[in-house]
This record gives sequence, C-alpha cells and structure tokens, in this order.
Amino acid sequence: MISREAIDEFFADNKRRGESLDGDMLWGYFFTHHDGAALEDMQPVLEALGYTYVGILEPEDAADDDDDVDLLLHVERVETHSPASLFKRCRELSKLAEEHGLDGFDGFDVGHVDGEDVDD
Repeated sequence: MISREAIDEFFADNKRRGESLDGDMLWGYFFTHHDGAALEDMQPVLEALGYTYVGILEPEDAADDDDDVDLLLHVERVETHSPASLFKRCRELSKLAEEHGLDGFDGFDVGHVDGEDVDD
C-alpha cells in the first residue's frame, strides 16, 4: 500500500517543480499479478467502474522464457485529486486487487488530459 506520506511528497515535489496537479489529470493505475489471464479478467470489472483499459505490460528486463514474472495491468481515468483523495483511491484499488486475488495494486502515474507528460 502506498503511504499517505509518499503521496503528500509526490504532490509537494510536483508543486516545487512548478507542475500543478490541480484540476482534471489523466491518472494511470497499475495492478500486478503473475498470471495474465487473471489480469484480463479484471478488464470488465475496472471498465464497469469507469476506468479505461490500456493494456497488460511485461517488465522490460524479463527473460522471454520466464514464466514466473509479474505482469502489470494498466488502466486510466481522468480525475481531479488532492493528496487525500488520491490516498483514498489507492486504498480502494488495493482492496479491489485483494478481493480479486491479484498479487497487488502497484501504484499510479499521472499525465495531462491532452496526453502531455508531467515533467519529472
């Protein structure tokens, strides 16, 4: 689970760099599991909750014959968050991952609604 302190620091870092996360942003969320079929089963569940399915990603450094690699399910949704609301969203998604037997909720990323990256 992502700590509230880590989320507070994420918002503070962006603010220090002059990047405002106020208003609608494109938030990406990631779930991890070792079985791609289980992640595929999550697609309709998450779409029913208003998320857009992006895809299932393999770690770039995974060996081609490595059957025991964690995969990432990536979904997105346009939302407005404060540190408190993002922490709440992460708790909800962690609980959803647990309820569906996934290895876990792996975190978030954020971009502008127009597709532009938030500067790192």
